[in-house]
Amino acid sequence: MTEIEKIINYNFKNQNLIETSFTHSSYAHNFHVESNEKLEFLGDSVLGLVVTDFLFLNYNLNEGELTKLRAKLVGAENLSRVITELNLFRFLRVYPASLNISTNMKCDLFEAILGAIYLDGGFENAKNFVERALNLNKQNIEKINLELVDYITALQEFLQQEKGNVLEYKILNLTQNKNQSTIEMALYLNGNLECTATSFSKQAAENILAKTMLEKLKNKK
Repeated sequence: MTEIEKIINYNFKNQNLIETSFTHSSYAHNFHVESNEKLEFLGDSVLGLVVTDFLFLNYNLNEGELTKLRAKLVGAENLSRVITELNLFRFLRVYPASLNISTNMKCDLFEAILGAIYLDGGFENAKNFVERALNLNKQNIEKINLELVDYITALQEFLQQEKGNVLEYKILNLTQNKNQSTIEMALYLNGNLECTATSFSKQAAENILAKTMLEKLKNKK
């Protein structure tokens, strides 16, 4: 296996696809070879399908929440971060060689690699690559989703419509080990226990509680 294949954990049957996926248009135009633009186009569609399928099957969120979460996962900033962390941009063929590799170029490279894997090994291999590269798991997705919406503030603003409401978050249990920590919390409204939640941090748990409480209050109206 080549170094690239070791990094992405996929062994190509057609080695030409690797070469093409790492060929930027600046290099292709000067040396009269195929660029990675078509693979990027294909990879973009495959990426959208893989992430949409994963979110739809694993998370009970509304359409707006799913759309925001998908946009975050497939956005240029996130894809560029993955390429940077894997140090794959160093293999990208550009002209001149000193050309600065931008965020968008790294994003395009991710999509081109995915398109190449899809052509070479089919949907399942492409899906496996995306799930590994984007770290699609419950804890990571929950963390990203909670970063997108500030339910704590939203709940406070909702409760301010009526005076006299007292909101309190309490820690019920804290578990810590070498790999991760979890915290269980409860939300009380006017002294009454309304809901509990467990997450990876105090803020995340509070945001989950606020989201649950906000939905309960809105459904009562």
